[in-house]
Amino acid sequence: MEDMETMRYAHCDGYTDICYDDSGKYLITCGMDGDIRIWDGFEDDDPQSHHMGNSVSAVAFKKDFIYLSSDNYSVSAYSFPEAEFEKIISQFSTAVYHIVCSKDGKLIACGGG
Repeated sequence: MEDMETMRYAHCDGYTDICYDDSGKYLITCGMDGDIRIWDGFEDDDPQSHHMGNSVSAVAFKKDFIYLSSDNYSVSAYSFPEAEFEKIISQFSTAVYHIVCSKDGKLIACGGG
């Protein structure tokens, strides 16, 4: 039998999302536990963790900003890698499940339930 790599978990059970930073070096994950994690590549065993609310349903990255949607139904921008709040981008009446940024970072599209 082949040795199987040990499975690692980024977040608790439930919905999660993932994206890369612009360089492709860092992975940024979010989950229903309300945390985002910044992983320094796939082999990182101790990612930076930041609590952002009761749940975080979507994450995207563009030009030194992390964009995320939390349980308050807003899409907000945070500095990278500090994850400090910068501003609210948009407000919704229900959860946002996807955020995407244009290549030049001038446009952000969001979709929800």
